[in-house]
Amino acid sequence: MANTGLGLIIIGCNNLCAIDSGLEEAIRRLGGSCGFDIVRFTTADAFSRDEAAALKRIRDGHMDGFSWYTEERVRRANRPQELLEGAKSVISLALSYNTGEPNPPDSQPRGKIARYAWGDDYHDVIKKRLRKFVSKLPSIAGRPVSTRIFVDDGPMNDRAAAARAGIGWFGKNTNILTQSHGSWVFLAQVITDIPLEPDAPLKKTCGECVLCIDACPTGGNCLSLCHRQQALHFIPYHRATRRNPTRTSPSGRRLGFRVRHLSGCLPCQPQGNR
Repeated sequence: MANTGLGLIIIGCNNLCAIDSGLEEAIRRLGGSCGFDIVRFTTADAFSRDEAAALKRIRDGHMDGFSWYTEERVRRANRPQELLEGAKSVISLALSYNTGEPNPPDSQPRGKIARYAWGDDYHDVIKKRLRKFVSKLPSIAGRPVSTRIFVDDGPMNDRAAAARAGIGWFGKNTNILTQSHGSWVFLAQVITDIPLEPDAPLKKTCGECVLCIDACPTGGNCLSLCHRQQALHFIPYHRATRRNPTRTSPSGRRLGFRVRHLSGCLPCQPQGNR
């Protein structure tokens, strides 16, 4: 942890003051006061392994149907220094969306909606917090700061950043698994020109665990091993991307899809918390 000698600084969105024990620690506390559950750092170096894996998926036809997911976008997403001039670091943040169990079922027919889709649009909620977060960074760094924020809807490889920063590791459900919140987290990133001491990636894997695959309502077709996603096998692809009734499409019928799952993946998520 760098000893910046910044002394007494404003570190939070609630105007809380504390003796700084390092620039990184002050930024972590700022993230916590802005509502984020995990804040970690990595360099702005390219995510070369992830870029190669994503390009292979495209060339193997696994991303068919995602017209916007081009090779050019993949290259940009994995090269933070191309997304912000002078980038030195990526601040990776996570926010839990595990809101607990829904109300007990009643006699009315109801569809199932993934927790991430409950409430307001998470893009809007998190971007508001990120803007507050980055507005405080100059007071901590003691100089003007360049930043660019991302929440799942821009050309940024969020899971690669989260894995390298030690937010979590790639689970067999293809999501980032955290030690504290399982895979029930939204990911966000701030690319910045502040040089920060990078955190180490977690030395963890799922090992022999296949609980999420066993729990998949499509018999495991919806999930495959890390870095081996196939768009046609994912429930969210049919519900959110194609916006077609899944049971009427050939690939949807191959999934054995249960029409009551209206949005997102459901049964595989709790397994990541075990």
